[in-house]
Amino acid sequence: MRNIMSWIKTVSMQLIIGIFFLELFSFLGSKAGIFIVNYTPALYQFQSSSSIAESYHEGRTEREVWGAWRRPNSTTRQGRECFDIEISTNEVGARDSSFEQLEGKNLVLLGDSFAEGFGVEYTNTAQYILEQKLGINVLNFGSAGNFGPLQQYLIYRDLASSYEHDSVLIFVLPANDFTDNDRAYWEGSEANRIRYRPYYSYQDNILTPWYFPEATATDIYGDYSVSTDSSNVTAINLTVRIKKFLIGNLWLSNPLRTLSYILTKHDITAGNYYLSATEEQQSDLVRAYSSVVVEAAGKPVSFVIIPTQRDFMLLENNVELVESQIWHQGLKELASSSGGVFIDLINFRTRDTTKLFHTCDGHWSEFGNIWAAGAIVDEFSH
Repeated sequence: MRNIMSWIKTVSMQLIIGIFFLELFSFLGSKAGIFIVNYTPALYQFQSSSSIAESYHEGRTEREVWGAWRRPNSTTRQGRECFDIEISTNEVGARDSSFEQLEGKNLVLLGDSFAEGFGVEYTNTAQYILEQKLGINVLNFGSAGNFGPLQQYLIYRDLASSYEHDSVLIFVLPANDFTDNDRAYWEGSEANRIRYRPYYSYQDNILTPWYFPEATATDIYGDYSVSTDSSNVTAINLTVRIKKFLIGNLWLSNPLRTLSYILTKHDITAGNYYLSATEEQQSDLVRAYSSVVVEAAGKPVSFVIIPTQRDFMLLENNVELVESQIWHQGLKELASSSGGVFIDLINFRTRDTTKLFHTCDGHWSEFGNIWAAGAIVDEFSH
């Protein structure tokens, strides 16, 4: 027994020492930027999240035909471990200054959380920077809260199009725009079925919004975590919790995530948002944006494609694979036929793409918004 206890003690000490040196190596490597992922764990960001942990979607509703939106003339806070910002809305609920008494040229911006400016102050959003650099009014109708192409079409048709404007700009996020309004993708989630947000119809006109029977319009956007009836839900939850703990507390998560990126490169489509959509999902997305072009009635409609950090990693030296995708070709043709511009930000790679995103979140950082706006201005100027 004494020998066993001594062995356990020895192994435990060796394990602790090994973890210590692994963590030290990971810390030094992250600070030196030698990994693909070099995020600072939330534990070391020295910001209390107790008051902001539940404020991701405070002030948001799901009562309109397009689903997620914000209350008009409201001010709330939005926070996570690495940011704590103020969100103010105008008279229609857009995160923008007033749309009344506008002078000069107007551009309507459609999109999801990237368009809304998730995680950065208003003056640091791509929208605001575009206004300053282009000298026009950018009317921001972007919204977080799983706001997909169908919703963007509906808000343009029912609200944004009523404002005088000269052109339309759409932010497209392959990471979730293919699935946001895919009814089949979400129907297994009991929690999601009560959300009042539209999905593509199975009828001839897929853009006729369809809602789950359990869904009811609400003034309070709830916590709609995806649930599943799968028998392995416990194992899935355990895996997610372990991953969340590693990312939030250990520098070791950076080399582990870097290794994961490298290992998945054997199959370039594995986990790559640009290449993972089905033909039906791609066609639905193009059809939704085609309807925006029709509603725009001759106005130029431009598209900006937004890569995630994962897309940057998996598509490095393989960008040409995207060209054959139905959605990529379709949006490029829509932009060209309407007189707009097609901009894929995957082609504007920076030396350190991790700086484009928040350390605790996948949305653009202040630097990312500046980078994106700069690329758009450059393309618009050609």
